[in-house]
Amino acid sequence: MKTKIIILLLALVSSTRASLIDLTPGGFNGNNPPQVVTDWINTYFPPGQPPLVLNPPWQAFTVTGLGTSNGTISWDLSQSHTTFQWLFVYGQNENGIWFGNFYEVTPDSWIRGEGTITIDGIVRIELLEEYGLHVPEQANAGALFILGIGALLLKYGAQRRRNTL
Repeated sequence: MKTKIIILLLALVSSTRASLIDLTPGGFNGNNPPQVVTDWINTYFPPGQPPLVLNPPWQAFTVTGLGTSNGTISWDLSQSHTTFQWLFVYGQNENGIWFGNFYEVTPDSWIRGEGTITIDGIVRIELLEEYGLHVPEQANAGALFILGIGALLLKYGAQRRRNTL
């Protein structure tokens, strides 16, 4: 009987998927961010260069729990040309010091997903910053590729006819 319960629990745990991975468990002081945050900033906001990321459209998000210490976020970017890949959650403690938490979105949740958000379970969530990469329209790129191949074939056929004359 114990074996069946353990197998059932293992199957249940392995079937669940997380959309958000907490990269800074317990949050961080905004004046002293951890290395993972500074590395991310240096990678996606290099000095002297324009940012490589775009904020996805807010209308694609549903957020509950702003003003509390725990909340939820869900998103559906299927109508957008943007993916959702990172999330910063910020708030101030009673002394006015900013704290934050940094989440990574799992690749299978870049378009749709949901997750629980918190800073440290005490500080109230006041601000969210979501980041994702702009995805070019694939249909237009495919059509341009096909048109380019067609033009090359036409040029090749015309050149071949000229050479045989």
